[in-house]
Amino acid sequence: MPPHPWPLDDVDALIGVNPDVRLDPSITLLAVADRIESVGLSGGIAAGTRVDTIEGPKPVEQLAPGDLVQTMGHGFQPLRFVMIREVPALGACAPIRLRAPFFGLERDLMVSPQYRLLISGADAEYRFGTDSVLVEARYLATMAAYARTSKAATVKYVHLILDAHVCLSMQGAWGESLYLGDLATQPSRHAISPLASVQRDYLPVHTFIDSPALRS
Repeated sequence: MPPHPWPLDDVDALIGVNPDVRLDPSITLLAVADRIESVGLSGGIAAGTRVDTIEGPKPVEQLAPGDLVQTMGHGFQPLRFVMIREVPALGACAPIRLRAPFFGLERDLMVSPQYRLLISGADAEYRFGTDSVLVEARYLATMAAYARTSKAATVKYVHLILDAHVCLSMQGAWGESLYLGDLATQPSRHAISPLASVQRDYLPVHTFIDSPALRS
């Protein structure tokens, strides 16, 4: 039997409407759904983004396991797994549209706020004091993002998994593939993740980060 829905007062208390209730500071995202949802894997590439493959640029949502995508420092590498999640286009899931030609973009790029782009050269030196760095899109929004105008209720984010955690070429910029870390060796974490339906021995174990440009 499905669980009973939560009383509205309990939901209000959890999201901070009740001043007497405080969440632990380590909690970065809280959402309420009408069904059991998996957790994690928040950063993603919005559907419609064109990723460079050996056959030319392709919309990210049309990619499939085995497709060869352009990576930084490793040439063309096959995709291990492609996952698409549709989430509410609100709060921490609301997409950010980064404007071209910032950061080398040839066309506007829409990603989740937590998705990381590789920033290098003068931009990295001026803003971060280093030659190259992975930066979440939300921290780039003040200089390169449009004000959010989309009224879509949901957004589809695509996660690309390769054998190694690397940077991928997309629309003139470099963005990271999905970082799994040691998820494949952690049964309890894997069981509640969006990849729970994928056998653990099929998932790679990633070190952070395998792209030569980001090794320090």
